[in-house]
Amino acid sequence: MRGATVYYLSNNQIFKMPLSDTRSVQVIYTPPPTNREEEYTINDLVCGPHNTLLFASTRVPHQISQSAKMSLKSVITSYDTVSGQSKTLVGLNDVPVRMPAASSDGSKLAMLGGGHGSPEFLIIKDFKLGTVQRYPAARIGPGSWDPDNKRLAITGIDRETEQWQVIMFDMQKGTFTPWLQGGRPMISPNGQRIAYISGSGQEKLVVANIDGKTLEGFQNFFKDINQWIDEKRVLFTSGHFYDDYLGIVDLKEKTVSKIKVPTKGEIHGACWRW
Repeated sequence: MRGATVYYLSNNQIFKMPLSDTRSVQVIYTPPPTNREEEYTINDLVCGPHNTLLFASTRVPHQISQSAKMSLKSVITSYDTVSGQSKTLVGLNDVPVRMPAASSDGSKLAMLGGGHGSPEFLIIKDFKLGTVQRYPAARIGPGSWDPDNKRLAITGIDRETEQWQVIMFDMQKGTFTPWLQGGRPMISPNGQRIAYISGSGQEKLVVANIDGKTLEGFQNFFKDINQWIDEKRVLFTSGHFYDDYLGIVDLKEKTVSKIKVPTKGEIHGACWRW
């Protein structure tokens, strides 16, 4: 893992941590300065195209009424890890957006729109075509794209069991199809496997083929699946009582290892870079 770097979001800051020395953590991004009237919060950090990180950025007034909460605006922000520059990548005037999921080539961005008392949508922005499409979809969370950028694996809720359910969204047909019980799906780089979290206590990370046949299973507590590092390793987030850590599931060695971070608090997204 020499030469690898992990970026993670915790305590409203983005940290850069070289895996050769996990004590040498560096804060690379903090929200704009706050004042007495408002503050900025950031959530849902994921890898973006090229050298970027993506996250949801929300401006929150300190004194806010219940009706104002329903109209909070948030945007998807892009941060370039090389130049250190950030910019608003997606911002819609009528709905807040969060939970970004970028396609492998960076041409498309999926996100959840709405909420806070208003209807929710799966929103797809196509940067090449300059289009924004909305699909009504309550209580979902975008996960990851397949390599062809034609299908999106998302987390939904089974209406009968009220449990997580992995759902496949077909871009060409605009349809949602239930796949398996579980959540936080992440499609492998070659598109042949999907890692997802299973169990009522999120105690199992399952790797299945694209047809849903289980190939591997690993026991732990899994809060989130962040990404496939390569075809053999998966980066995840775990932790209890606001003391989160990162970890790696190694499919070849069949091990689950822990990456202790030097900061305290919850982790709201991570990205591995070489």
